[in-house]
Amino acid sequence: MGTNDETKCESLVMAEWYLRIQELVAEILVEQEVCDATLTAFEEAYEGEAKEEVTLFFNSLSAHLTRLALFYSKMASFISTTSLTFMENDSAMARNMEG
Repeated sequence: MGTNDETKCESLVMAEWYLRIQELVAEILVEQEVCDATLTAFEEAYEGEAKEEVTLFFNSLSAHLTRLALFYSKMASFISTTSLTFMENDSAMARNMEG
C-alpha cells in the first residue's frame, strides 16, 4: 500500500491522462466535422470520374473517426473508474490498518 502522498500523486497522474484523452476526443470530433464538411463541399463541386471513390474514402474516414472517438472515450471512462476504485480501496485499506 502506498502512502497518502503517493496515492494523491497517482491520482493526479490519472487525472492528467483522463484530461489529455478527453482533449484528444474533442480534437477527433473537430476533425470529423472537417471531414464531413469537406465531403459535402466535394459532392457539391466535383463531377469527375473519381467522385465515387473519393466519397467512399471520406465516408470511411468519418466512420473511422467516430470509432476512434468512441474508443478513446471508453478509455477515459476506464481510467476514471479505475482511479476512483483505486482511491476508495486504498482509503479503506488505510482505515483498516489504522485500526
